[in-house]
Amino acid sequence: MKAQAGGRSCWRQANDFLREADAQWMTICLGLTSMANAVAYSGPVDLRPVAAGFTLTVMALMAWRALYTPGLAAKELGTLGGLAAYQTGIMAAYFMCVQLESLNPALARGLWSAAFAGNLAVIAVFFQRQVRDGFALRKVTPVWYLIFLGIAVAAITGASMGYGRLAWGVAVYSAVFYFVLTPLILLRLLRYPLPEEMRPSKAIMCAAPSVLLMSLLAGLPKVAPGLAVVLFLLSQGFLFWLYAQAGRFRRLPFTVTFASFTFPAGISVLTIFAFRDLYVPTAGPVYSLLTLVGYGELTIACGVVLGVVALFVRHSVRLWRRINRQG
Repeated sequence: MKAQAGGRSCWRQANDFLREADAQWMTICLGLTSMANAVAYSGPVDLRPVAAGFTLTVMALMAWRALYTPGLAAKELGTLGGLAAYQTGIMAAYFMCVQLESLNPALARGLWSAAFAGNLAVIAVFFQRQVRDGFALRKVTPVWYLIFLGIAVAAITGASMGYGRLAWGVAVYSAVFYFVLTPLILLRLLRYPLPEEMRPSKAIMCAAPSVLLMSLLAGLPKVAPGLAVVLFLLSQGFLFWLYAQAGRFRRLPFTVTFASFTFPAGISVLTIFAFRDLYVPTAGPVYSLLTLVGYGELTIACGVVLGVVALFVRHSVRLWRRINRQG
């Protein structure tokens, strides 16, 4: 009887832990996936299956969490931060599907299609709320990039899975919305600085041009060199701007928005190597310089991603201990 009671207690504590765990773990999945893709692209080690397995595990736990506490999931989806967190989970799921395709093509395509439908649903819900509540510049934040441009990952992954025309359409849509959103976000940041707890979301600004460039390269037969250079310079410029503020960010108290640092770090490395291989002659100083910078950024990206993961693990351990003491 004691064993049964202990088992029920442990089960209840696990469910309580999942209920209080933050949905930003899905953003961590996206950050780890971007780091794994960057490492695989630039070196002999392929960590993408590991990242896909981690993503699948977190997605399964989050699905159980939503079933166990449907009211909590609905409440999270009612906020911009929660909506963005689920959007990052969808983005990570796209990359996971690419890894699953070699094992079970039908399952991979089914999950990819479900992720695409989820992307459209997130955008539709957000549009509906903006129409209902009215637009105001103060409401615009870098998180809007995730809402509107998260679907760009469908172009990055869809082309390799046989959805060429769809990837083309998504890439064009992403380009239009990027150049519409960017002036609005910059204007908002100039007029209304972000509150302290939202400042880490500025990191999303350096991910947006990287994601757009990667989606255009994957979805279009050819990308004009001038446009590629502009997006490449924007991605690297925002990244250097982000790293230049590292001291400020380190002084901030930990919040779950720290997850925002992970994806930009990895996708920016992918961008620099992809741009180098497509637009820079191999025999020349520029190629060598970009290679050197790319490996330097990769080293920093691994440190950023693993550092944020460590903070989340510590936060989760403290949460589990608190629940254990209460239970």
